[in-house]
Amino acid sequence: MSEQPSGIESAMQENRLFPPTPAFAAQAHIKSRAEYDKLYRESIDNPEKFWGDVASELHWFKKWDQVLEWKAPYAKWFVGGKTNLSFNCLDRQIEQGRGDKTAIIWEGEPASAGGS
Repeated sequence: MSEQPSGIESAMQENRLFPPTPAFAAQAHIKSRAEYDKLYRESIDNPEKFWGDVASELHWFKKWDQVLEWKAPYAKWFVGGKTNLSFNCLDRQIEQGRGDKTAIIWEGEPASAGGS
């Protein structure tokens, strides 16, 4: 009798890396793999500090009193805070002088790619 596999395995493996050009990286929010790795490590080791720092980049009508209230199995984030994501996505951008800029550019696949 043959042994059954213990799980699903992929026959395809992709290990190539495609680093950005230096000019592209210079304009990015996270400029290097080392910077990404540092942020990732902080998100794992100190999630309240990490997410508090990230949330501070948004507009809050009232800043939170506590980043995380954890009472297993329930979690409440940014307890006591008041924000409005629509305000952050739209009004704040207009206030910062970006009201005439395109927010999202969608580009579909070329018609010749894979179909009629």
